[in-house]
Amino acid sequence: MEISNTYPRFKNALCMYPYKKELASMGFMPPLGLEYIATVLSKSCERVSIVDLRYEKNGLNYFFKNKPDLACVSVNWDQEKNNVRRRILEIPPDIFTIVGGRAATDDVDNLFSECPNIDIIVKGDGENTIREIIENKPLSEIQGISYRNKGEIIHNPYRKLEKLDPYFIIDRSLRKYEYKLISNGFDFGYTVDGIFSSRGCPYNCSFCSFNNSAGGGRRKWEGRSPETVVKEIKSIKSDVIIFLDENFTFNTEGVNEICDILIREKVNKMFTANARVDVAKSPETIRKMQKAGFKVLLFGIESAQNRILKQFNKGFTIEEARECFSVLRQHDMYYHGYFIIGSPEETRDEMFGIAGFAKQIGLHSIGVSNLRCSQYAPLYNVIKKLNGYQLDKRGRVYSDTYSVADLKKIRKAIYRKFYNLSSFWKIFSFAIFHRVLKPKVFFSLIKSSCNIMVGHMADRN
Repeated sequence: MEISNTYPRFKNALCMYPYKKELASMGFMPPLGLEYIATVLSKSCERVSIVDLRYEKNGLNYFFKNKPDLACVSVNWDQEKNNVRRRILEIPPDIFTIVGGRAATDDVDNLFSECPNIDIIVKGDGENTIREIIENKPLSEIQGISYRNKGEIIHNPYRKLEKLDPYFIIDRSLRKYEYKLISNGFDFGYTVDGIFSSRGCPYNCSFCSFNNSAGGGRRKWEGRSPETVVKEIKSIKSDVIIFLDENFTFNTEGVNEICDILIREKVNKMFTANARVDVAKSPETIRKMQKAGFKVLLFGIESAQNRILKQFNKGFTIEEARECFSVLRQHDMYYHGYFIIGSPEETRDEMFGIAGFAKQIGLHSIGVSNLRCSQYAPLYNVIKKLNGYQLDKRGRVYSDTYSVADLKKIRKAIYRKFYNLSSFWKIFSFAIFHRVLKPKVFFSLIKSSCNIMVGHMADRN
């Protein structure tokens, strides 16, 4: 659609999540970013539909039968890059098409070139930008967009990072799917949803770019009031609620207040959250979290080597992590640790040391991933200048010593060192004692785990 500064008012909006393959691994979360946009649109449009292709068997043409005049597409990840572009191209040219998301922000020119039916690309946070678009503000005056104008691509300045609206709540009535807790294709039998109690992170890990905007600004940590957080929680029907804050436990005073209200009002949910090891310095917070229904805490530990932790600017040492987990182990929750391999000058033995360290501090499970750096991460320029180190198209770091394929083999070997009968029993016993698994699911999981163990034994033999 050829546009300049004027464009139609929209009545029928279609919001599309264009990914399909996530569901097989860990695709249980609703596309909250897209739902934020849909909620904004619902204030002005007569009809708003959300289409999550992970759950759809129908082709895209099926959804165009309702003749939407606006399509909003969320492009947040590099996965399925070609398929996502193909799906955007399936949108009829007479439908005004807006694309947003982190991956879209990083690839504006290529998206416009490869998808001539895109009218606007929203760069950075989209809620206020989309509001100005549907209010028919002249495009030349809207910050944070690039758009077509008589055959040219106009790049407006980036929008300044705006403060979190503490009262904004997603309209979940727009959602037509039931999202379930699924991992690697295994259905745990619980419905799941996500919530933010804050935005931003006060720390500055060198490999992380989530707090650094494409416009050059850095997002400051901002928290919502405990009352509004609990109000949203009480509006959610799902069994499990995942706090999607980058660091839920940063403000322990706020966490305490949230937990106090949940306990006082007898809210019966299971919660999961990202935490930092120094939450152990506030045992009272951990106690309240456990009482309020927090079952799982996720920790970004990243490495078992002080040298690498310093390189990552994590702000704690291995010794401090050990000390913190000696406190955490006194509280009966499930602890999962994230680790990264492939950092500069990291040796094979250092990578293999992750499994032993994770067991020593008492983690129930671990996740290991390759080091990735986007162009906005502080470590990015360091990697680019290092001899023998490269980044692939997905931002994965590899070297002359360890290729991406080598690191994949090492990652699998770390898993084999960590996961054995003892570690599986630790997971099962937690699930049994806390009645986390429903009986039918429990026996199905036992069968699956036995198959995994047989596979591990075969690999070792």
